[in-house]
Amino acid sequence: MFCQTMSNFLKNWKNKRELKSSGVRVALAEDIDFVLRQIIAGAESGHYGEHILEGEHQANYRAMFHGLINGQGTATLGERGVERKSGSLWIYGNNRFGDIGFFFASEKNEGSGEDEIELLMAGIESKHQGKGHGTNMIRIFLSICPVEATLYARCYPASKVMYSLLLNIGFKKINTKSGGTRELQFNKT
Repeated sequence: MFCQTMSNFLKNWKNKRELKSSGVRVALAEDIDFVLRQIIAGAESGHYGEHILEGEHQANYRAMFHGLINGQGTATLGERGVERKSGSLWIYGNNRFGDIGFFFASEKNEGSGEDEIELLMAGIESKHQGKGHGTNMIRIFLSICPVEATLYARCYPASKVMYSLLLNIGFKKINTKSGGTRELQFNKT
């Protein structure tokens, strides 16, 4: 019993050290393959739209991420028509494991700038899941957003862990769309 307790203690201590040494950086062109692998794996599990599994859409995401890295906005078709939004792609990781996860955020609506920011996609590589990296990454995301910003996120029904994580951090559910996608909001002030 003592050995098992000590083993759990050491495992938790090691995980906490890894989390403390982890951080984020702005993505580079060479990170796009890593991000797309995570998105495809997530789409296969229902965490992102199935359309991402089609080659044409993967090429569109690749082009969009290249544009973000080069300082261009994204063009999206939504309820308000075509909007050009500024956004950024980030890589989460540490020196021991390298790239562990990513997140993609943009202004919620064209022209909302830093007043309204939406976390559009986030993911942790499967071999690193269940160790606190998702929570740590989202907390870092919150810390780099302006204090006065209202933050938004959406979770597909399959994204139960991410939905729970966002609620635990302080996001509030504001809507459920047809198909079960949950919309969340976080006010930093």
